[in-house]
Amino acid sequence: MKTWKFIIALFAVAAIVGIGFSPIQGTVSAQILDVCNPASPSYQPDNPICKPVAIEGVPVCGIVTDGTTLPVKMTHINIWSHHLGNGNGGPTDENGKFCINVPEGPGYDIKVEGRPETGLVGGLFRDEDGISPWKGGVTADWEARTLIDVGPDGVKDITIILKKGATVSGIVLNDRGLPVAFAGIKVHSDVAGTGNDGGTDEKGNFKIPVPPGKGYKIAVSPEPKLGIPGGIFKDADGVAPWEGGVITDWEAGTPLDVGDAGIAGIKIRLKAGLKIFGKVVMPDISLV
Repeated sequence: MKTWKFIIALFAVAAIVGIGFSPIQGTVSAQILDVCNPASPSYQPDNPICKPVAIEGVPVCGIVTDGTTLPVKMTHINIWSHHLGNGNGGPTDENGKFCINVPEGPGYDIKVEGRPETGLVGGLFRDEDGISPWKGGVTADWEARTLIDVGPDGVKDITIILKKGATVSGIVLNDRGLPVAFAGIKVHSDVAGTGNDGGTDEKGNFKIPVPPGKGYKIAVSPEPKLGIPGGIFKDADGVAPWEGGVITDWEAGTPLDVGDAGIAGIKIRLKAGLKIFGKVVMPDISLV
């Protein structure tokens, strides 16, 4: 029994000090970009995740472009009505086009995952004038998204234009003031459910493009071999200039509002974690 208590305590302490802690988790969108991207070595054209779910409904169709003449291909589209609690999703094709069946009904929003590897960021579709024909960009502001009513004939010719986002940039340092290279960085807004991932360079600097919006938080995940726990950025005083450490509670992280000009000069300082020494042994079954 004592052995089991030690094992449980070991894992609990490890979680607290950050051993194995990684605030940046794999996302469905990242998997989609991988297996549904023809340029990826993991490309799986027959994978069900790369195709819209076959459901009865009416088509919502359109195209995603980069604002020029170039289509944004193989990016995931999610069309959802919170009024109905229903919707559907799927990727754009090689020409950037999509046609996804959804149940007829009111209040659909369209979320586009974007293509982070090209700097094009996704978000919630926002029409230029709020009326058909539907054409516009994306936003990270939940309240500013465009809601579309889908009638018996569906919706056609939606044009969604993605752009390179506003930049959230800064540096990650250790407790000696040295740069933390090649740490994972996740910048995400719970308000709109959007954001982007990236990492620090060899000098600890990061630049992450995101759609302008409110409530962004930053998660840092250093390389495990460094022995430095990662976490969620928490500013020292809650106002700019932004400088502080990290915590493990996402909800208590510092929310940042990102305007068109972005945010620069963020300093994130990480502290070395405690080292836990011990021995894990198999329990003596005869004592149970």
